[in-house]
Amino acid sequence: MKKEYDAIVVGSGLAGLTSAAYLCRYGFRTLVCEKRKKTGGMVDTFWHQGFAFDGGIRAFENSGIVFPMLKDLGIDMECKQNQVSIGIADRSVKLTSQDS
Repeated sequence: MKKEYDAIVVGSGLAGLTSAAYLCRYGFRTLVCEKRKKTGGMVDTFWHQGFAFDGGIRAFENSGIVFPMLKDLGIDMECKQNQVSIGIADRSVKLTSQDS
């Protein structure tokens, strides 16, 4: 039996999985191809000398697209406010994004 697809997505990172989700939602028979053993692309945890390190994005800003897209795809996600501290000379400045 020959397998046929309407779309083939190469890579299962955030962009690839988002593309595949929308393609499937609109009825396209979609194949996602990934060279690694797991999905997620750069969003990963790796170990070095007994310590765990998170790869990929640390946070994302709401550009007005992210949250409507998640809602549209039926993804319920809890988002925490992003706060970054930056050391300048002898003091620390905290930056907080209300839309992160």
